[in-house]
Amino acid sequence: MSFKLKTLCVSLAAITSLSAAGIAHAQTDLRLASWVPDTHPLSRGGFEPWMESITEASNGSLTFTLYPAQQLGASADHHDMARQGISDISYTNFSYTPGRFPIAGAAEIPFVISDPIAASGVYHDWYQEHGTHEVKGAKVCMLFLQPTGALHTNGEQVVMPEDLNGLSMRPPNANVANLFSNLGASNVQVSAPESREAMARGVVDGIGFPWDSMKTFGIDASAKYHLDVPLYVNVFGLIMNQNSYDRLSAADKAVIDDHCSAQWSGRLIEHWSEAGAQARQAFIDDPEHTVYTPTQAEEAVWVEASSELQSTWAAAVRNNGDDPDALWQDLTERLRAVNALYGE
Repeated sequence: MSFKLKTLCVSLAAITSLSAAGIAHAQTDLRLASWVPDTHPLSRGGFEPWMESITEASNGSLTFTLYPAQQLGASADHHDMARQGISDISYTNFSYTPGRFPIAGAAEIPFVISDPIAASGVYHDWYQEHGTHEVKGAKVCMLFLQPTGALHTNGEQVVMPEDLNGLSMRPPNANVANLFSNLGASNVQVSAPESREAMARGVVDGIGFPWDSMKTFGIDASAKYHLDVPLYVNVFGLIMNQNSYDRLSAADKAVIDDHCSAQWSGRLIEHWSEAGAQARQAFIDDPEHTVYTPTQAEEAVWVEASSELQSTWAAAVRNNGDDPDALWQDLTERLRAVNALYGE
C-alpha cells in the first residue's frame, strides 16, 4: 500500500468517525516536496512517520501527498518552491545555496558535530532562536542534520589533506568547499542527484557524501576509495509556505507546531543514521572497495587543516549583521550539553 493510499484510508476513517459524532471539519492535503527518492531512509524512516503522526494527531484533518525525487523541481530550488507556494512544505538543503543562510552554516564546519542525532534537536532550537530572520518569506518548521559524511574518491586513496591537491572535488557544502580550495583541489558544484553522472564521467575525482547515499544515488559504482573520517554534516530543513500555514485552523496549526520540534528533528534522522552505519560496514566488507581509517594523529592533521573555517563562517555572519562570537558560544555550549561537540 502506498503512503498516499495509506494516508487516505486513515483520513477517510477519521472523517467517518467525526461525521458520525456530528462534527464536521475540512480536510487539507499538504504537498511535501523532496529531492531524494521515496526509497531513501529519510523518506521511509523520517518523513513518512512524521506525516502519519500529523494525520493521526489532526484526526484526519491534515493529510499529505509526498512528491519525491525532484518531481516538483530541482533540488536546489526546493527552498524557493515552498516560499513561492509550489509546495506547501519542502525538504531543503541549506547548504545548496552558499551565502544565503550564513548562520545555518555553523554545523557545516568540519569537525564540529560528533553526534548528528543528539545535535539535531539542539541545533533546531538554536536556529529557531537566533537564525530564522535570515529565512525570508517562509516558515522554518524544522532544522535537522544529516548523518556524518566522509570522503570518497575514484582512482586514488586520499589519506592526508595534501592528497587533495590537484583533484576535482564535489563539495557537500560551502565550508567544505573552502577546505578543498585551501588544500589545492578544484570544486565542481553538482547536486546530490547529479553526482553519480559526474563521478561516472570523471568530471570529479572525489566527493563528500554520507555512506548510505553513496548507494542510494549509485555513486558506489565509481568511487572505490573511502576515507573513514567524520568530516562534516549538512544542514537540512523542512520549510513551509507561510500562506499554507496561515490558512490552517487554530487546531491544525497547533498540530503542525507540535511536529515542528526539536524532538522530531532528532527522530527524523534515526533510521537514516542506522542505514549509514550499515552502509559503512558494507563498504568495509566489500573487497572491491578500500576503506582507510586514519590514525588519531592523521585525523588531527585534518582537524588542523579545517581550523580556519570557523573564522570564515564568522566573517560571513558578521557581514550579515549578527554576532558570530555569541552565536558560536551558545551553539557549542548546547552541543556540549548533549555530548555532541566533536573532540569532547
